Amino acid sequence: MVTGVPGSFTRVEVLTDGTWSFTWDTRSLGRVLDAGTYVIYIVEEPRSLPDLDDAVYATQPVTFGAPVETVTVTVAETTGSLAVDSSPGMSRVSLDGHPVGITPLVLSGIPAGFHTVVISHEGYADYRTNFTVLVGERREINASLEPATPAPLPVSTPPAPTPPGRLALSTLMPLAAAALAILGFRERS
Repeated sequence: MVTGVPGSFTRVEVLTDGTWSFTWDTRSLGRVLDAGTYVIYIVEEPRSLPDLDDAVYATQPVTFGAPVETVTVTVAETTGSLAVDSSPGMSRVSLDGHPVGITPLVLSGIPAGFHTVVISHEGYADYRTNFTVLVGERREINASLEPATPAPLPVSTPPAPTPPGRLALSTLMPLAAAALAILGFRERS
């Protein structure tokens, strides 16, 4: 299996009853497998094991007795799917904390169980919901995102009014410094 290389990825058809079957001809490995338990990773796109961090996948353990050359695995479906749409469209979607695409979006192979979806779009408040997927079920989420509330502008306090005929202290300070400089200059001459 090579990430992104469809030719290294084996596709298996899921039957209408939600099961699938795969015959693994282990002779293609160039050796006979030893007795023991092996894990098959089930993923919807060509991804190698190190690249599964952000992928939705399932695993199926297979135990071999005496050395074998061929094994057939039949597994009942353990996933469901999710259709996500939003207003505004082209919103980012995260499933269980992992980015999965842009709306409108259909995700299949979602493990049955409890999940969290977050839909976000610049200028809008995030839409967050929890849901449960049942085996073989297709859940739908249609989110209407609300415009984000702008942050309130900071309130500034105007300067205190100066009584008529007087200068504000902030005006007097530079004038006083200038007057002292002039007086000091005159005394030296």
